[in-house]
Amino acid sequence: GPSPAHSSLRTMMTSTGDSAASLDAPGVIALLDLPPGTSATVDGSTHTIRRDDFVGISSVPPTGFHFVAVSSAGDISSSSQIGSSSDGRSVNNTDSIPRPSALHTTGFVLLMDPEEESPYITKEENGSWIVARRYDAHTEEISSTPINNVTSTNLLKTAGNGGIDPRRIVPYERFITGQQPVEKWNEMTGYISQTL
Repeated sequence: GPSPAHSSLRTMMTSTGDSAASLDAPGVIALLDLPPGTSATVDGSTHTIRRDDFVGISSVPPTGFHFVAVSSAGDISSSSQIGSSSDGRSVNNTDSIPRPSALHTTGFVLLMDPEEESPYITKEENGSWIVARRYDAHTEEISSTPINNVTSTNLLKTAGNGGIDPRRIVPYERFITGQQPVEKWNEMTGYISQTL
């Protein structure tokens, strides 16, 4: 059978909540409780998280294929980090923090389609949406269990009105800039559909 890492890969499709709402606004991928030194990959771009209060990625495009993977922190070494300084400027430097372990990577796929429903995405009437998962320190994996709707809705509203410190949530464009241009990701994944 498949290895535990492969069986942890979950396919999560489209939207949930009020069927009148559609996915036509950017969304949030919340990766809660990641320990410093954890590697996060979104749409082909990988960064080591250096904050213990990191929330996730904002302004994620509402359509297309999105891949999210998390590698738990491992040995202490020098590695690239992403975050923000106290004045809000982007920081991408190296320090001694735990290095991600390639041996234990879990993730999930989002195939965004405004016409489909799914229990994995919480959406608002204005079209904004969130996929929220917690890191489980015991299993060193992102949980496949969705966060409760109240927490997801509160995170989405807080992120939407600027209520989350910008050092804790990284805009999608900034997360992938320098590693994977959005246009290249869209070109590589543009033909992926549910029927594939």
